[in-house]
Amino acid sequence: RGFADITVYNPFESHNMTGQGDAERVRTALVAGNYFRLLGVRPAVGRLINPNDDTPASAPVAVLSYGYFQSRFGADPSLVGKSVMLDGRAYTVVGVMPREVRVSDRDIILPLGLFVGTPRYVRENHPALIGLGRLRPGISLEQALADLQRVSAELRAEYPRENAGIGSGGAP
Repeated sequence: RGFADITVYNPFESHNMTGQGDAERVRTALVAGNYFRLLGVRPAVGRLINPNDDTPASAPVAVLSYGYFQSRFGADPSLVGKSVMLDGRAYTVVGVMPREVRVSDRDIILPLGLFVGTPRYVRENHPALIGLGRLRPGISLEQALADLQRVSAELRAEYPRENAGIGSGGAP
């Protein structure tokens, strides 16, 4: 209740990219569909991931970091709308992040929702999601943290085995 909006992401992924010269392991991050909106980020080229991209049934899309767009693809804007192959799956490049924005120094950003229900992203596996939130006007950090702790306690009660030892915290 203390947050105007909350999002999650996982900056600890990687995928094999093929079909673009030599195969390479690329650093990827998975973000919820509201991630860029919550942070107020606008694309340098094309568009960014949005809620329509963030379901298991959504078409697979990708956003490139600005640095990777320059170093790997020569900053060619015609790349938007074309596909990159990651782990044998085609992802349509829909945009490029601005130069000054990084998601944990990842090369390619993918929608988290595409992976929901896969073995790695089930509650029992604790997929290392990090949450970000924007406080509601007039709510202090202390009030928001108390709210998070309440929700954590409710989740531990509802999922005692899966949430054992998991809590919440926060910093500005």
